[in-house]
Amino acid sequence: MPFFVPPAVIAVPIAAFLVEAGISSAYVVAQDWGTALAFHLAASKSEFVRGLAFVEFIRPMPSSSVLQRLRSRLHPSLVH
Repeated sequence: MPFFVPPAVIAVPIAAFLVEAGISSAYVVAQDWGTALAFHLAASKSEFVRGLAFVEFIRPMPSSSVLQRLRSRLHPSLVH
């Protein structure tokens, strides 16, 4: 049986690493499986993520509650 760690769980140490590295904000570019991590990072650390760029998505997509929290934190000019 394959081992699976949810993206939300993996996003926690990534955020801690960025804080430890002294990175206060960044544009996040994600590809493939990293898109799930980027969604969760942006939803949990919106003050850190200045922008998101996705090369391609994978499943599972974040839940609608994660997307709603992310959408509510975007600048109004970015919400379509």
